[in-house]
Amino acid sequence: MAGNGTNGNPLAFRLRFTDVYAKRGDRWQMVAWQSTKLPLIELKGSSS
Repeated sequence: MAGNGTNGNPLAFRLRFTDVYAKRGDRWQMVAWQSTKLPLIELKGSSS
């Protein structure tokens, strides 16, 4: 994911996620989903 910081420099952040599926009958169904945003990283010297 990306965006702009308060000083105008681009920001990037990472996500870590987990999906849990269970087979119910003849199909797979998502039964749980979780995500965590990891710390922001400011990209120095980049211009957009």
